Amino acid sequence: MLVQQKAKTNLVVVEINKEDSKPLGSQKELHTAILGLQSHLGFEELLRRMRLARSLLRARLEQDTEDANRHAIRGLIQAYGFLERQLKQEVGRPADVEREAFQEERQEYERLAQFVEFVGRGTGTDNAN
Repeated sequence: MLVQQKAKTNLVVVEINKEDSKPLGSQKELHTAILGLQSHLGFEELLRRMRLARSLLRARLEQDTEDANRHAIRGLIQAYGFLERQLKQEVGRPADVEREAFQEERQEYERLAQFVEFVGRGTGTDNAN
């Protein structure tokens, strides 16, 4: 016996400012302005800052300590990544796609990690002179 379920419709109301409801220029003007961002130093700096913030958040997430904000940190990492991909897509650059490391890459990283001193991941001994 097949049971048919009715599709449930959810209505979501999004409130926006009146000033944000209309584009700031013509499609051609906006397209040209957005494409011009890719060579703008300020744009490059903002992308760099987002990558840095994501790296800092990842480092905090990888610490062994239990953090009550882990879910929020993961959300921020994803939001920074989404924003960076959207910006790169808008200016015509291919977005870097994140993926899990292959087993060989992970093994090579672990092999090389033994030669690197990670800040905050010491053996408990003080390395100061």
